Amino acid sequence: MDRQPPTQEPNEPTRQLLARAQAGDAQAAELLFEQAAERVLLFIRLRLGAKLGRDWDPMDVLQETWVAALQAFQRFEATGPGAFAAWLCRLADHRMADLARRGG
Repeated sequence: MDRQPPTQEPNEPTRQLLARAQAGDAQAAELLFEQAAERVLLFIRLRLGAKLGRDWDPMDVLQETWVAALQAFQRFEATGPGAFAAWLCRLADHRMADLARRGG
């Protein structure tokens, strides 16, 4: 049986994934987002509070956050552990503010 090598080493640091992703490796970018998605989704759910499910779908906010992250990805600079997830949370916060301004 011919096996493909894994795209990520078992403990590849976020900084290495980030470098690969910023060099154009789409799989590395996807892995980065997957690693942070649960934390960002929790942040979104906590911030939405009473609006959760009634006015906004947290998965929609997460998707909009990912789109914004892809657009600004080349400008992101890691400043330490957890910086990527923190950056995504800030982007999510901006998306929620945009939704609130639009009345949606």
